Amino acid sequence: MYQGLKANINEYQKAGWDGVCWDWEKVGADHTSSGFNDLMKATKAAGLLNIVTSTAEGPYVWTAASHDARDLDWSLVDYFVPQMYGAAGTLPAEWKEYAQYWTNGANKPNIHNTTFSPIPMKKFLWGMPAGTCEEAESEFGGSGCIEWAYTPAVNPCPPSVLV
Repeated sequence: MYQGLKANINEYQKAGWDGVCWDWEKVGADHTSSGFNDLMKATKAAGLLNIVTSTAEGPYVWTAASHDARDLDWSLVDYFVPQMYGAAGTLPAEWKEYAQYWTNGANKPNIHNTTFSPIPMKKFLWGMPAGTCEEAESEFGGSGCIEWAYTPAVNPCPPSVLV
């Protein structure tokens, strides 16, 4: 997977992108930390920002042989964005528990039995529902917030394009 993504990095740069936002919600059986690190390193070498998003509690599917992710090189990632909102775009009741893991729980297994090393707080941009950024920033710190605005009434792609 990582090699396939890496093969496209030059296309992102040619398209004029400033960076790549990697949505990391599932980890396949072929995952290795060295593969992840190599992709992040190649992205940085291309002069692009690296943003990694994930679900609030980290990838919710982890089928790699090793559940020890402490050798991920977070120095290669510019921003980590745990998506603290649920599928409906609202804060789940457990959101503080998940934020607490990222800020104080590293080096212990998360709820999916995967262990991450600490991520520097300056790399955190909390993914929060619109209007709730202050809740995460004031209690957990980080470098800011990305607001998520959700409505089932908005379809960004007109139906004629979907056909």
